Amino acid sequence: MYEYVAGMKGLNTTDRLVLSKIVFLDNGQNHCYAHNRRFASYLNVTRATISKSINKLIRLKHVEIVRYINGEERVLKHCLPLKES
Repeated sequence: MYEYVAGMKGLNTTDRLVLSKIVFLDNGQNHCYAHNRRFASYLNVTRATISKSINKLIRLKHVEIVRYINGEERVLKHCLPLKES
């Protein structure tokens, strides 16, 4: 999976790390629930950087929003064609 994400065009390092973390947190449940502050803390960047990256991933159709919670939190799922191993 990491090789697949690393080879994706049009993504910077932060985008790739965020996408990899979304896939990891998905854990086969077909969704990921995490606050931007959790991603920001994990990657040592600002929440604004995470928001920009997630919005880019959504725009490029690598991630989609499953639902909003409280108007701020998002449940995300990746849209990558990954094979189960």
